[in-house]
Amino acid sequence: QNQLKHLDFKLFNNLNQLEFLDLSHNQLEQLDFECISKLNNLKILSIKKNQLKYFDSTYSDVKAIGPLTSVKEIDLSFNQLSNLNGLRLFSRLERVNFRYNHLRSLNCSMLSNSINWLDLSSNRIARVVDSFHHFSRLKELYLQQNQLVELDANVFEDLHDLEMLILNSNKIASINFNNNLTSLKYLDLSNNSIEALNESMLFDLKSLTTLVLSVNKISSIDKEAFKKSISLENLYLDSNRLNYLEENLFASLKRLVFIRLDSNALTYLNESIFSINSNLTYLYLNDNNLSRINLSGLNQLKFLNLSGNRINKIDSADFLHLKFLTEIYLSRNPIKSIDLALFTQSKCLLKSDMDHFKITFTRDKSGCLNFNW
Repeated sequence: QNQLKHLDFKLFNNLNQLEFLDLSHNQLEQLDFECISKLNNLKILSIKKNQLKYFDSTYSDVKAIGPLTSVKEIDLSFNQLSNLNGLRLFSRLERVNFRYNHLRSLNCSMLSNSINWLDLSSNRIARVVDSFHHFSRLKELYLQQNQLVELDANVFEDLHDLEMLILNSNKIASINFNNNLTSLKYLDLSNNSIEALNESMLFDLKSLTTLVLSVNKISSIDKEAFKKSISLENLYLDSNRLNYLEENLFASLKRLVFIRLDSNALTYLNESIFSINSNLTYLYLNDNNLSRINLSGLNQLKFLNLSGNRINKIDSADFLHLKFLTEIYLSRNPIKSIDLALFTQSKCLLKSDMDHFKITFTRDKSGCLNFNW
């Protein structure tokens, strides 16, 4: 954190044992590669938060200086770089942080095939010129907050080791994944422009455990959309435009633990829609248009949010088998009647957002508790 604007090319000539070089938070506009060419043991190079506009190398540079083989990690984030050309000198990189720069297109051929962690988020990338096919060791890829509209299915071809793919906050309307992403566990496509989910979109992502599709424009989901996502544990579908869900939509998700369906336009849920999901523990259905709910069969459910719906009566029969329920949220509903058996049958019920209501209670002949606030 100084005000360095220029580095003499001989500055580090005698630091042969240097492994970590931090030049961050300065005012560097360019870096002469010759000044680090003698650092034969350098492993980590950080030049983040400078004013770099030029970090380029030519093939003549590679020939004159030689590849910088010792550097494993480089951080160029928060600069003003518009290309990746300078990275061609670093032939054995494993981690690259290039977020918050001015990249408009992506040419992956400039990058080392040894990279296993790559952050290109918060740039201006609208298209990918080349695929990531030579990144056979890549495990995490961050492309969020760019301007991507469409991605060809082959762009991620051969990424057999990829475990995390972050694509949120782009302009993606559709995307299909081929069957090569066999190790993918976490996929974030939130805050895009996806309108529908079909079977081919999540084709054969059998290792996927978390899928984030929040804040899109999804109004329909094919009944086979999750058929092959057999490892899915966490599913985010909140803040979309869903008004109907197929009866057996989640039938193949036997490991599902957490699901968000809140902030949609759901008016009805089939009573057996979660009947196969015996491990479901957290369920968000708040801020929909539901007037009735039947959740029998969810033996492990601990958390249930039903606030902000159109429910006017709570019948204990609708919550059969919810023996482990510890939290239930019912605020912002026009509830006029509630069966007290709901609270006696769920012996573990510890939290409820009904405490803040100012309620006047009366009991009818059937034993139901009627109240007003």
